[in-house]
This record gives sequence, C-alpha cells and structure tokens, in this order.
Amino acid sequence: MIKIQKTISKRVDELSKIVTVCEKSLQNAPKGRLRSSLVGKTVRYYFCELPGLHSGKYLKKSDEPLIRALAQKEYEEKVLSSAKEELVSLYNLNEFYKHSSMEAAAQSLHKNKKSLIQPLFLSEEEYAQKWQSQEFEKNDFEANEDLISDRGEKMRSKSEVLIANALNRHNIPYFYEKPLKIDGKTIHPDFTVLNIRQRQEFIWEHFGMMSDQSYMDNAFFKIHRYMTNGYLPGKNFIFTTESESIRFGTRQIETIISGYLL
Repeated sequence: MIKIQKTISKRVDELSKIVTVCEKSLQNAPKGRLRSSLVGKTVRYYFCELPGLHSGKYLKKSDEPLIRALAQKEYEEKVLSSAKEELVSLYNLNEFYKHSSMEAAAQSLHKNKKSLIQPLFLSEEEYAQKWQSQEFEKNDFEANEDLISDRGEKMRSKSEVLIANALNRHNIPYFYEKPLKIDGKTIHPDFTVLNIRQRQEFIWEHFGMMSDQSYMDNAFFKIHRYMTNGYLPGKNFIFTTESESIRFGTRQIETIISGYLL
C-alpha cells in the first residue's frame, strides 16, 4: 500500500510541475487558433480569431514564429487539460487508500479473533518479519574479533562490516552468508537482502581484493555463474568491488542502498 501511495505522490508531483509550466507559458501565448489544410502536398496554415472557424487569415512562411507559437499553445492546452483531469483522479485515489487498506483488515478484528485467521495479505512489516525469520545452518569460520557487525555477526572483512551496519541503520532485512544452491552446489553469497517496498530479494557480493589476479579471475567466474543462473545485476544481484588503488566505503554503500533497496 505504501508503494502505491509513493507512486501516486511521485506522479502528482510530476503533473503539478507540468501544470505550473503550462499555465505560465499560456499566459504569454498569442491569441487565436491555428488551422491547417493540405493542398496537394503542401500544408497551409491559417490564423483564426475564434475556435471552430473554417476560414482565417493565410499565414506566410515569414509568419513561422506565430505558426509555431499557436501550435505550441494548442498542445499545451491539451496537456494542461489532461494533467488536471489526471490530478483529480489521483487525489481521489490517494484519499481512498488513506481510508481503505487490505492490510488494516486484520488489525480491525477483535484480538480474540486475530489468532484464528490466516491472513491473505501481509503488511510490509509482517512480510519483512516473516522473511527475516528464515532459519539456516550458518557458515562457520574463524573471524577476527574486530570484524563484528552491529548485530553481533562475525564477518570476513571491514567492508562487509560497513555494508552490514549500513543495512542495519536503514532497517533493511539481511542475512550474512545465507546458503544458496547454484548448479547443484551450495555457495554462500556475502549478503542476501530484502527490498521491503518491492518485496524483492537480492544477493550482494563484495569483491574486495581485485588487485590480486587470481582473486579477480575467481570473482569474474562467480559473476558469470550468477548471471547464467538468473541472477542479473540490478534485478536481483548486486556486486561491489575494491582494490588497492580504488577504495570502497560508506558513500558507495549508501548509493547502492538508496538505488536498489529503499
């Protein structure tokens, strides 16, 4: 529901800007209307003082600025009319969603009845909680005591800790090294994360030693393997990189999070 309301809000903003631009432009538009006719293969234009007239003053080639201004005026009037009509519909739709919500149906039940039902639709919060409640066997490894996330998870690198802490700050559900079956083998992507608004799961791999040729070759192999198994960059797969000369930090992480996960 929040996703729909955000979409409506974005469209309202776009239309409101268009209305403002059109109204301002039309204040300076020339009076009259433009009529056109085809004579042979030649288009002729006429200036009409009132709409609906089938006559008018013939406009010569030297009148091209006026011809274009009248055509632009007609176009902007149509755009303005359509934009205002759509805005009315969107305002009404937004008001509907403010006061009517499938997600609120379960909440409206008496507390003695809530435990008896099987919800047909989960709210974003409920969906996130259910997703985060998954259980799996954790990939055990020996870790440096300094490489611990804010949630108390031991990790393999400082960059992974930065990613985990940023996800946690933004309340983005995630798992660290959740097992994934690919080509019949179990692998452990660095992160499995959830875009709550879109209810879209991503895997996020961070390749942090791209200066090492052997590591880089293996990273490219993993990326290729993900893609051949349906994990496509930007769709359900995120990967980030760093090397000795190209550093990775919070700015890049925040850009990734705002672009894909919020």
